[in-house]
Amino acid sequence: MATYFTKNHEWIRIENGTATIGVTDHAQKQFGMAMFVDFLENKETFKKGEIVAVINANGGTFEVHAPVSGQLLNINTVIDATIGYINSAPMDDGWLWMMTPSDESELGDLMHEHAYKAFIA
Repeated sequence: MATYFTKNHEWIRIENGTATIGVTDHAQKQFGMAMFVDFLENKETFKKGEIVAVINANGGTFEVHAPVSGQLLNINTVIDATIGYINSAPMDDGWLWMMTPSDESELGDLMHEHAYKAFIA
């Protein structure tokens, strides 16, 4: 299971055709303590680059984009009650949504971990 990263500081992991998406540790350090997340409502499919959610934090707002195109499967409702997961475990319990990618070739535009680390250095 590989993890890919965007220049907008989102991560995506694909396992058995399902993608899990969230924000990177670098991103959460930039926007500060997350207070709540607004997801776009009434939308089931997203194109690569579209805004899916906005994290409202003490450092402002942070738009979270779809790293690939696809259909929304579910939203991590646990973060409503435990918003701190976005800051304490952004790449684990702090994931934001899952989707089924419609074109996995779009992963080719994303960075692997070593390239992302060089990008944020």
